[in-house]
Amino acid sequence: SAEKKQTERMRRLEMSLTEREEMVRNMDAQLKAAEETAKSAATAAAERDQFSSLLTQSEATMRDLEARLAAGEANHGELRAAQQAEAAARAREAETAARPPSR
Repeated sequence: SAEKKQTERMRRLEMSLTEREEMVRNMDAQLKAAEETAKSAATAAAERDQFSSLLTQSEATMRDLEARLAAGEANHGELRAAQQAEAAARAREAETAARPPSR
């Protein structure tokens, strides 16, 4: 009877040890999965930050190009006005030269 009890205790201890080993394996697998998830999240965050930086740079470049375009359009308008003023001055000059001198 004592031997049976001892055998039963050993069986329970072995089962307990087996269960603990299984629990440790499961926990290890969960930790590895959590580590992979953390790595993926870190990679995603780094990519997000990189895209955000690229977007910010693109927006700054777009604003710069818009400002240059506006300045170019303003310069074009000034050039056209100057050309019209020059043409009007030449027309007046030609008109004055064609008129006979007044006495």
